[in-house]
Amino acid sequence: MAEEEVDHSDDEAEDQDEDGFGDEGFEDYGDTTGMPDWEEEIAAAAKHGRSIPGMPRGLRIRSATKTKQPGSQELDEESSAIPVLKARNMPGQRWAHWELYVLAVLAFLGAGVTMHFVFRQLFPWVPPPPSAQVRDDSWRRGCKQCGSAWWNEFWKWRLEGEALVKQGGKVQEPPPGMDWEWQASGNDTDWYGASAELIDSVVRTFADPGLGPVLQIGCGDSPIPELLHRAGFPKSEHIDIAPEVIDAMKLRYPVAEWPGLAFQVRDFMSRGAPPPRRRFSAVLDKAGIWDWLQDESPGGLPILLSAVRNALVPAPLQGVYVIATKQTPAELSDTLRKIDQGPNAFHVEATRPLGSSGIAWAYVLSTA
Repeated sequence: MAEEEVDHSDDEAEDQDEDGFGDEGFEDYGDTTGMPDWEEEIAAAAKHGRSIPGMPRGLRIRSATKTKQPGSQELDEESSAIPVLKARNMPGQRWAHWELYVLAVLAFLGAGVTMHFVFRQLFPWVPPPPSAQVRDDSWRRGCKQCGSAWWNEFWKWRLEGEALVKQGGKVQEPPPGMDWEWQASGNDTDWYGASAELIDSVVRTFADPGLGPVLQIGCGDSPIPELLHRAGFPKSEHIDIAPEVIDAMKLRYPVAEWPGLAFQVRDFMSRGAPPPRRRFSAVLDKAGIWDWLQDESPGGLPILLSAVRNALVPAPLQGVYVIATKQTPAELSDTLRKIDQGPNAFHVEATRPLGSSGIAWAYVLSTA
């Protein structure tokens, strides 16, 4: 049996009238006369509480005003329960700050270590001997000859006595309890009366004038400058703490007549040798600093040796320290053994007796 055809045209027309839209309305927007006025429809629906014909399912109409709708409080409470993570409270952000601090500290330390290494490569540091690392004046306490006042008084008295002798006056007498260790009637103060012997038998043998000038410390008014010049040492420097005796030596040996001789007021124990350092072939100490330190302040001997070491030409050429002293060989060895010299310690290279009286000895010390 043939199926009966059903005419749905009326149903489609009714659906179009009910919705207000036809299929053609979505395909062609040229004619909008058949479209509803949505603003009026929305207002009417809100006023009468009915739905809007043709509104897609699932859409809600919200009032522009803050009218509290049923269920809105529940929605707001639900929304407020959602956690909001602030940037400053996030763990990742907090650790990022600590990482920056750590990196900054590491970078600073690395730069410091690098600069220290480069500086040490460019300017290598040679540590001084332990005894010379602390340079204070405690060793001078109670030591009369360690200061300039005692020597100023001594040379004032001694030079006045020499002037009187030249004028035919009375020879100076030694202070009570003391004996002269120089020729009282001479016009200079030649301790032990052995300067010529010291230069001829010791200095000429062990010092090399080709290395540099000779330095005499505590020169006083001894004849050593002239003796050195005549022995083949054309350049020598002579220092003393007393200005009066240096003035006397400059008058005695004028530069025009004695080229190469230099005289200077200088405290060797405080300032060391005249600069530059490490340029002298020999340092001469005849009845000078070594002796009066032994008598009054042995604690200053390490400082003396350190200053001498800094004055001498270093190894392998090596300058020498020549001492004329009352110490016997056994006493000198014992003194050197007790002194904390640190690296490059001095040792005795040669020993010579001086003079006929048997009260003085000459020693050649070196660090080679």
